[in-house]
Amino acid sequence: MTSETRNLAHDAARLLVLAMTPKASPARDTEYRELLRRYDAESEMQEMAQVIASGLGVSIAGRYQAHGLVIINVKEGPFTPALADFKTYTSATDHVVDGLLLLMLAAWIYPTPARLDEEGDTVIRINLRQATKDIHQAIKRMAEKFGPPESDDPKIRMALSELAKTPQVGRRTSVSGRLAFLLGKFEGQGYVQIVGGNDATKESDDLHYVARPALRIQVRYMMRAAATDLLQRCKTALAETQTERTNA
Repeated sequence: MTSETRNLAHDAARLLVLAMTPKASPARDTEYRELLRRYDAESEMQEMAQVIASGLGVSIAGRYQAHGLVIINVKEGPFTPALADFKTYTSATDHVVDGLLLLMLAAWIYPTPARLDEEGDTVIRINLRQATKDIHQAIKRMAEKFGPPESDDPKIRMALSELAKTPQVGRRTSVSGRLAFLLGKFEGQGYVQIVGGNDATKESDDLHYVARPALRIQVRYMMRAAATDLLQRCKTALAETQTERTNA
């Protein structure tokens, strides 16, 4: 290996490290900004970064001016996130509940294919209080309409039943508390940013966030992997809830 190739591999790997570092931003990091400039200008740098990413089990899914490279995890790769990475689950139902809430939250943030397919540095505001109200009401709708026991996944049925009985706000186990926990994890990974709220402890249902473009790319891949029928039910229940709220 020549010294030139070695240096190129080092720089491409360093670019990927920065892209995978939560909250790293080319606007704040001179090294990141310079490596991105080279990535844009040099085909060799792009190719080397893609080869290294493939070997790591990740993929370069996008390049955004303000946010840099967006890296996604290849299915079943070593960096593929799982709900178990968020917290230790004491029951299978608890695990499914958070998974269902994660799917509902993604559908609430990106309610239409057009919103999910937007490109560029567009950011989307998330009002936790409104998201909680809509998602809790949508969960109740789904629980009422989920169909006969023999036709649906019993784990999903149990999770819906559990969530429908869960308080909308209050403790960490409330719908608001669970959603705040998931958004807090996203914030730690750099996918969302807190922009306002009345509680510095981040436990208030009145927190406001913005979703960064990196979240949209991650959600695209999550949506593709989700069960199509369940995803459509989530979207339909949310749409009905929001229409009812608008017409009230």
